[in-house]
Amino acid sequence: MSAAARSRMTQIERLNAMGDDDLAARGLSRDAIPRYVFRDLIGL
Repeated sequence: MSAAARSRMTQIERLNAMGDDDLAARGLSRDAIPRYVFRDLIGL
């Protein structure tokens, strides 16, 4: 696994470990985590 892939997986794991209130405070929902982490690759 490349360093970039590991970094993205670490970010996903960190966000998934947060509570829903913490995610909401960051403007995220749990189902939006992958889209948020990969936003640069999918043009968001």
